Formats: sequence, structure tokens, C-alpha cells
Amino acid sequence: MKKASLTLFIFTLFLAMPTIANAQAAQNPADAIRAQQQASLPKTEQLNSKTVLVSLVHYSYMDPDQFALKLRVPEVSAGCFTSGNLQYKAEYKAGGFMDINVKGFRRTAVKTQNPSFDCNTRNQSVESMIVLSANDLRQKNIKQLRFKNGSKRDKYNVTISDDKIILQPESMVTFIAQGLGGMNNNQLIHRFGKTRIVALHVPMANPNDDIHNAIRNFAAKNALVPATDSKNTKTKYNVFYYADTNGKWLDQLGDQNHLEIGTIDLLRPYDTPQGQMGLPVPLKVFITRPETTL
Repeated sequence: MKKASLTLFIFTLFLAMPTIANAQAAQNPADAIRAQQQASLPKTEQLNSKTVLVSLVHYSYMDPDQFALKLRVPEVSAGCFTSGNLQYKAEYKAGGFMDINVKGFRRTAVKTQNPSFDCNTRNQSVESMIVLSANDLRQKNIKQLRFKNGSKRDKYNVTISDDKIILQPESMVTFIAQGLGGMNNNQLIHRFGKTRIVALHVPMANPNDDIHNAIRNFAAKNALVPATDSKNTKTKYNVFYYADTNGKWLDQLGDQNHLEIGTIDLLRPYDTPQGQMGLPVPLKVFITRPETTL
């Protein structure tokens, strides 16, 4: 009889457990709401970057003595998520140093029922800009930028004159300079004063080809920024105008009419028995002065 009573007591307690849990939830409705909201939020994760591309750029909204140190992580894998800006901490240190610690970036999963339509299928890039002033760097006597990404370190020496700033890498383990120029092609250079405009031509592109993203990525890799302050910068389907912020490409162009500087890849559709597929086609890119036609 005692054994039967004990079994009945345990069974009764088991049945009562959901009721007790419900009662606790009822007593804390705010906690329950917060738990539901947290569960509904898209998943966010912190990612580190193995390679950071470094370039010097200047935009029309900046003061004449200002420029930006652009940090970019290339070819972030495409997928059903959105990526935030590259996170960093920059601070001046005694002795003429500026320390820049890159902390990676965050990406957030896209909550969708239609991933084929709502998810980005192209590789993305993640970037941030550190806007600097030449006068500020002079006053602080900055002689070196010290980059850090986890355990990796790189150093760029700084030289500032009246008409330009030069960054010369001592090492490029993780922080890789883009658009190097100078006599030995080993310096990042930004010239103060009037921005110099160039045109990028893709003569083999067709009017129906979408090459805007490919050209934008190509330009970013070569320290070119979109030209927004020139009267002669109306973009055509195969001609795009950019600011040569460090003067590298105009120096190389010299007195030539045009200069071939690389290729972009385009997927052109074609029909097969299995359906329509994309055929990779390399298209040559040429650089000229804005008024030059090919």
C-alpha cells in the first residue's frame, strides 16, 4: 500500500510540472517576451579576416588636406547573410606611432522563406575607412602606422610633404597595399590638391552586359574611387570615370593614348540541352584620360 501511494505521488508531481512551469512563465511575462524576441532575431557571428587590403583614397566631400585609409576584406563568401563594416580601433601613440587594430567583422543571417531571391549569390567585400588629416599627422609627428590583426603585424612608414603623403610598407603579411606606385613601385601615394580623373574602358562589353560590380571591384583593387566632382564623368555602359587619387595610373599613361591595365570576368549566358548556363568571358580594361575615346 505504501509503495502504491509513493508511485501515485510521483505521477501526480510529474503531471503538475507543466502547470508549475506555466505559472512561473505567467509570473514573468516580460522574461517570456524577451526570450521569444531573442529566438526570433537573425543569427549574428563574428568573423576574422586573414587578408586586409589597404589603399589611400580621397572623396569630393573631404577637405583638401584630408584623405582616407581604406581597409577592405576582399571576396567574402556569398550566402544568405549580410555583412557589417570592418571593425577596427585606431589610436595615436607616443613616439610618432598610430596603431590600427582590425577586429574582423560581423555577419547576420538573412531570415527568408525565399533564399533563391533574397540571398546574395555574389561574393561580397567588407570595408571601412579611417579619415585622416595631413595637418593632424604633422602636428602629432606620426612616422609609422602599426597594423594589427590578431597575432599578425605589419608596419607602414609615413612621409608627409607639402604636396603629398607617402606610406611605404616595411612588411605586408596581412595588410596588403593596393595601387602601389613610386619609382620602385613600393609606395602608397596620395597627392593633395586637384583630383585627377581617368576613364576605364571595356570596349568588348555589350550594352546588355552588367559589368558595374566587376568594374567597381577592379577599381577598388587599383586605388581608384568613383569620380563625382567632374563635369565629364557621365558613365556609359562600357566607360566609367574614376579619381586617380595617388596619380599612379596617369603617371604610367604618360603621353600614350591608352593603357591596358587588366581584365574583368563576365558570365555570358548561353543555351545548352540542359538549359541556360553562364560562360566566363574575360574582358580587357583600358585606362585613358577622360576626353579620350577608343
